[in-house]
Amino acid sequence: MHHFMGHGGIMGAVEPLSPAFATYLIQDNNYVRAWLIKDRFAAMADADAVKLLLFIPGVTLLTFLACVAIDALRDRLFRWLRIRQRLNALETALRQKLPAGE
Repeated sequence: MHHFMGHGGIMGAVEPLSPAFATYLIQDNNYVRAWLIKDRFAAMADADAVKLLLFIPGVTLLTFLACVAIDALRDRLFRWLRIRQRLNALETALRQKLPAGE
């Protein structure tokens, strides 16, 4: 039996994409977007091209690294709390309760 959260399941297939997906999810959060992005860089609108060429990739890289660090903390917390094992146990219990084929 393959568990949803196991290495043979969906999560195992997308696990290598975790840092990029985590970055997307964190930045897409309404509160983070309002704090991090909205009007934060308005001062750069008048910057010359050289500054922008340094600033944009720099902010992008820093944002990505911060999101990867947050995701790494989340991963450690989930391992410490044994979330994967708990979800697998819940899935097994639900499969036993549901009729076959549903």
